[in-house]
Amino acid sequence: MTSPSDQELWAAVVSARRELNRVQAEFYQNATDSTGVLRDALRERGWGQTTALRHLDGLSRDTLDLLPELVCLVISDRTHRWAVEAIDHISHDKLMPALTPLVRQHLDSEDAYEYGCLASLAARIQAWPLLQEIVQRALSSADPEIRELGRFYAERYDFLQGVAQDELAPGETSSAANA
Repeated sequence: MTSPSDQELWAAVVSARRELNRVQAEFYQNATDSTGVLRDALRERGWGQTTALRHLDGLSRDTLDLLPELVCLVISDRTHRWAVEAIDHISHDKLMPALTPLVRQHLDSEDAYEYGCLASLAARIQAWPLLQEIVQRALSSADPEIRELGRFYAERYDFLQGVAQDELAPGETSSAANA
């Protein structure tokens, strides 16, 4: 039996992508509850979730309505990148009023991993006031791991200039506070 040539394999990939685009367009145009279907898919693990995230990474009118589910998926190594990409497609004027309270809820957990994922999201979508709030909360946390994360983002994005020396934990220094 002869193996397919590289060109034949590539032609099959192109054909499959074309069919996927056709079916996605049909779903987008004809589904009566696309938000509900996508919400259910985002809550399950596996191909349904991955497909929903990739669908939302394109042009989807459902993304803002699914923001709570997407923020939860930001806090996962497996889905972080795709959830961030989907969120990044929402216009900032619509996104920020909805995103800020969701992020604040997660910060209340005082979990270093969540702080890191949410700071990464804020940086990627260039939500600078939100990132600054995350950094300020991190720097004032009782958890040394969260404070370290706050220092990392503060230094990387130059947020320490507005941080007074007394806001840092004992023994910590700010290059801006020392200037």
